[in-house]
Amino acid sequence: MAGDRILVVVALAGWIQLTWGSCPDGTYGYQCSYNCNCPVATCNSRDGCRSRNQTCNRGWSGPTCQKYNKALNKPTSASSIFLSQSPSKAVDGVTKANNYSYCFHSAFNDASITVAWWRVDLSEMTQIHDVTIYFRRDHKVRRNGIQIYIAETDASPPAGDNCYNVKGKADGTDIPYVLNVTCSGNGRYLVLYTTVKSRGDPVPSMDFCEVQVYVCGPGTFGSDCDNYCHCDGEVCEYVSGVCPSGDCLPGWKQDKCDTECIPGDYGRNCNQKCSDRNCKTDNSSCDHVTGECVGGCLTGWKGTDCTQKCLHTYGDDCSYLCSARHCSETSTCDHVTGKCERGCNPGWIDTDCTTECKPGTFGPDCSRCGHCDVTCNVGDGHCPGECLDGFTGDRCDVDVRVPPVTSGVIGGAVGIAVMLLLNAGLTTCLLRTGRLTWRSSACADPKDGRNKTVTGDTGEISAHAHVSGVDGQAYVELNDLTREGDKMSTYDVIKN
Repeated sequence: MAGDRILVVVALAGWIQLTWGSCPDGTYGYQCSYNCNCPVATCNSRDGCRSRNQTCNRGWSGPTCQKYNKALNKPTSASSIFLSQSPSKAVDGVTKANNYSYCFHSAFNDASITVAWWRVDLSEMTQIHDVTIYFRRDHKVRRNGIQIYIAETDASPPAGDNCYNVKGKADGTDIPYVLNVTCSGNGRYLVLYTTVKSRGDPVPSMDFCEVQVYVCGPGTFGSDCDNYCHCDGEVCEYVSGVCPSGDCLPGWKQDKCDTECIPGDYGRNCNQKCSDRNCKTDNSSCDHVTGECVGGCLTGWKGTDCTQKCLHTYGDDCSYLCSARHCSETSTCDHVTGKCERGCNPGWIDTDCTTECKPGTFGPDCSRCGHCDVTCNVGDGHCPGECLDGFTGDRCDVDVRVPPVTSGVIGGAVGIAVMLLLNAGLTTCLLRTGRLTWRSSACADPKDGRNKTVTGDTGEISAHAHVSGVDGQAYVELNDLTREGDKMSTYDVIKN
């Protein structure tokens, strides 16, 4: 995928270079589609031959050297020739008009001549519009009465369509020696024809020094051929600039396709809106030709102008395959997230179900395995081996150990029971041996008002001594109590 992106970038860079950057020698302009008709050293790759005091190649003229004389050095023929003034002299590129030796001259002294004509073969069907005739500076009378025809075949004149007639005073003095005429039509041959007998000439005759048939270079139009059209398909009509197909190359406005799309529009016939793109950056520039998103596309979109949804793919740069997901059921593939609508197959997680559960987990949510001696099955969590001690079940997730809290409670209860039993046994033993005796609460010392218990070997009496659960009784050690009237004698305490 990365290699593909590099290839696309290289191809795009090459396209941009061919569009406006450095063009091969001899070409210039949009997509390098125009030929330099001036010395290569003076031809700019963007503007061509448009420079001050530019010298155009032979046959070319105009501010951009795109105006071409298609009649230059083309085959010619004529009704008659006077001396050596052959018809080819009118297409040799020499426009000097001060000497007949540079000009074509038809015969004028043959009584059998009834018409005079001259013809140039343009070698192919041509849209003709602008014609220039250089007459001799002298013999002005021969300028008047010439008719111009455009013909598809070399049939004998007059043939074809009459596109212009040279008319003026009988002596021709009001007709300029350089005559620019509009002669529109399609044909292969341009014909000059006359039946007029000039004053002093016994038969119809004509002479002129150069005939030029101007057309614009492919893709240019206008009177000086300095406007550029960008048609999709055939080049524009060089006079009007209209594209035959009616469609422009991307980035150019109809119908002459010579103006760039206005800001905010781009593409073929400027029909696309920059605001409809899905660029990663909101302030991305918008090329009037491609609408390129500088910085790339938002997730789920592709194309130079980021207007195409990912197809069978999704995510950034459409780099993830819908077929690589692990959906639980057949699911549509969102071109942005690739979301599995009904969840994942067991063992897979994430929105697009492309992340496998880690070892020790299983199921659609990657739950932790039970206490297996080996890793559980990633799909259903079953343990293929044995359960660890204290656990059971297919997934080894049933704990059969005694919970620590319960053990503590039982242990505490047992301890308390043992202590109570020991205490009861000790009490019973003391009563049987006579070391303890029951004393009613009525036998308490009346002076004290409280039950007293003699404790220990010291003979001290402990107040409130009693055994829990025995009402109105107290255990006391066997002492000789002081009797009223005696001499405060005591008995030794019976000792073990």
